[in-house]
Amino acid sequence: MARHLLLGIVILMHTCVCAQDKIVLGFVADFSANSKDFTKSAFESAKLAVKRINDSGQVGKTLVLIEKDGGNDPERHYRLFKEVVREHNAVAIFGGAASNNVIRASQAARELEIPYLVSLGNSSVITVEKGHPFVFQFQPDSWMEASAQSVVLTMLPWKRFAWVGPDYGWARTLLNHYKSHIRKTGMKKEIVFERWHKMDTLDFTSLIDELLAQKPEALILGTWGEDLMRFYTQANKKGFFKVIPSIGHFSLSHSIRSKEEIPVGVWGYSRGPFHHLADRYALASEFTKEYLEAYGLYPNGFGVTSYDSFLAWLEAYKQAGSEHPKKLAGALRKLEFESLRGNLYIRENTGQLNCPVYYGRLTQTDKYPFPVFKPIYALKAEQLWMSDLDIANRRKNQQ
Repeated sequence: MARHLLLGIVILMHTCVCAQDKIVLGFVADFSANSKDFTKSAFESAKLAVKRINDSGQVGKTLVLIEKDGGNDPERHYRLFKEVVREHNAVAIFGGAASNNVIRASQAARELEIPYLVSLGNSSVITVEKGHPFVFQFQPDSWMEASAQSVVLTMLPWKRFAWVGPDYGWARTLLNHYKSHIRKTGMKKEIVFERWHKMDTLDFTSLIDELLAQKPEALILGTWGEDLMRFYTQANKKGFFKVIPSIGHFSLSHSIRSKEEIPVGVWGYSRGPFHHLADRYALASEFTKEYLEAYGLYPNGFGVTSYDSFLAWLEAYKQAGSEHPKKLAGALRKLEFESLRGNLYIRENTGQLNCPVYYGRLTQTDKYPFPVFKPIYALKAEQLWMSDLDIANRRKNQQ
């Protein structure tokens, strides 16, 4: 009896020591719905980041990464966020999904006071109207990207644009910002045709036919993820892009995955073009090679934003000297660190990373077996993001 009791005590002590030697991090994202292609690269990058941190011994404890699939369901993201924290003692949550999911999960971050390091889903509402001390954004927010695209619109020759986008908050904010920018600058450009579709739309045929009949000079696409791939595939079959040029957001993973569906010559913006970064930063070059060796593919922009979120967590851990969530969140505010996109910092009043918006034209080169953005224009965050006054006013109105 005494022997069994002693053995139980030894096992309990061993379990406690093991728990003390680990730091649990959660990754809650959309592995199964419209964002799944983005999530795949983001999570693969997360695993590489955790491995590198563990191999380096910089933390002194073993990082353990737990992933959960929230799909495109805000309530599930909220529940899983809390589940990973309460059941697995996670000290930070990474990942994200479409912005409505992130906004809901961010409520859990505020309630539990756990840092939420977002690399997928970028509505400005996340860090502005709904911002709080525990949420951090590692990609340009929707305001920044709309500002960047508005700048690019002034450079392009077309004047009559059509708009197609998914019917939810992020896309409507994006279009409203374009319209506002056009009015403020006095550009002789206009949105002459506007259509919205449900997320996870399978058939765009009638919409494509309607666009061809309207004959705009160019199309602005707010559509993304699997919806975007279906739109491109169906539009290509009708010769759409030979008639109407396209501008929008798509990850280079779309080009990597199926270059026939993404027509060379379209304009787009990226949250982290690996080829551009690898040519400029040693850290990005190492990451790209490591990713290619591990997975046989190149990372997309969400792989870059995800990896950077872990680099930021590591630097905050070093500065705080602890994995304690409140101390980490405090260190993340106004943090400066070396990222895959150069030396960057986190804006203190919003938790927004000062990352550039990268804009370019899809071009076939000799270096890669798929088209990449070239040339690329990197628009600085400080020229694009919301002013302190605008942020204060939006938060005041929210209250």
